[in-house]
Amino acid sequence: MEFKISDLNDVLTRLDVFLTSKFSFSRTQIRAKIENGLAKVNDKVEKPSYKLENGDIVTILDDFLLSDKQDFSKIKQYDIKLDIVFEDEHLAVINKPAGLTTHPGGGNVDKTLVNALVSHFSKEKLSDIAGLDRLGIVHRLDKDTSGLLVIAKNNDAHRILSEDLKEKETFFRKYLAICYGVPVPTSGTIEKFMKKGSFADGKMIICNENDSNARYSNTYYEVEKTFLNGAFSLVSCELSTGRTHQIRLHLSSMKHSILGDKMYENCKKFKLEDGIMSKIENMNRHALHAQTLSFLHPKTRKKLVFKADLPEDLKEILKTIDK
Repeated sequence: MEFKISDLNDVLTRLDVFLTSKFSFSRTQIRAKIENGLAKVNDKVEKPSYKLENGDIVTILDDFLLSDKQDFSKIKQYDIKLDIVFEDEHLAVINKPAGLTTHPGGGNVDKTLVNALVSHFSKEKLSDIAGLDRLGIVHRLDKDTSGLLVIAKNNDAHRILSEDLKEKETFFRKYLAICYGVPVPTSGTIEKFMKKGSFADGKMIICNENDSNARYSNTYYEVEKTFLNGAFSLVSCELSTGRTHQIRLHLSSMKHSILGDKMYENCKKFKLEDGIMSKIENMNRHALHAQTLSFLHPKTRKKLVFKADLPEDLKEILKTIDK
């Protein structure tokens, strides 16, 4: 794969910054790949800080697309039924069930959505610019979050969707969460700087904006309904940014954790009858669902809107607390 530098906006851009704009790896990952000789400029290995010049040829070696930790060039197929909400030659919209990891990692390399996509569509009919372990993946959902996500079937579609993802006007995501208590005020915007904590479990933490690893995050929330005199609430959340665990951490920071979310549990619990509490405490997922997904089609630029009802297990929880 090659890129010829001809756009004046790319001239004098750092090599690592340029490649980060073309692929879905983090800038840290891109730097490591450049330092390992997996990206060359005019057939020479350059530093990540190299300033591109007009006419430069940036060459990407095949191994650039491999995960840093494991070779996924022969990714296994996982034959499960997918709930495909929409599909054409450029993309597919999937309603992911809770319990299914989006892509390989953390010890699970063969029973993920990516493995299922390879089984259903074939490796050749999925974008690969996010890496061979993230075939087709434009954005992700946590393992125990259910709901909608878009899959790119080719690299052109992936690039456009990834660019659109940066703007709420072109890529809209709305979630439903069942929380402990009722947030006050009942609607508002949560703005936090967050980063990955020093935990093996991948937990995110709130941090100071001056922290070198700080990432800005923004969630608009609104209480849709309250239950049992304020013991629980159904809250809709709209993302302006899409950080890892963003909604979960944001609601936890308000002391209104999502039901079933043991990682970010931080809330006041009401004394309720044993039947209700045991049902909640025995949940095998957290109560977060990606309900609405809207974006511009990468080819036609027509606005597409999709909605996915709450899955039966979350409907059952609502039925339990709606008394």
